[in-house]
Amino acid sequence: MGRELHVPTFTLDGKSIWTTVRGSNYIAVIDVNDAIKNNRIFYNEAISTVNAPSMIRFTKDGRLAFVGSQKESVMDVIDTTSKKSIAVVNLKGRSNRIYSIC
Repeated sequence: MGRELHVPTFTLDGKSIWTTVRGSNYIAVIDVNDAIKNNRIFYNEAISTVNAPSMIRFTKDGRLAFVGSQKESVMDVIDTTSKKSIAVVNLKGRSNRIYSIC
């Protein structure tokens, strides 16, 4: 799976778990039904993201995921349908209000 899974987060439909992998630059996507069926956790796909991802939060409609970096003052915005980054937001010098969009 990688160095260390961190803060696994269910998608809103409950079918997948997105989890950051410390010391990496990707998110592991785990299919819940596969994990239950095989009685073990493995990831079905990886989504490239910012260096050292630390946490994931989804919008209320589930269309966007926000991924913070443990090493840099940036946040990746990922389109959950395409599973691709659509923006990287520089958080240096910004107020805490940016977190209210999650």
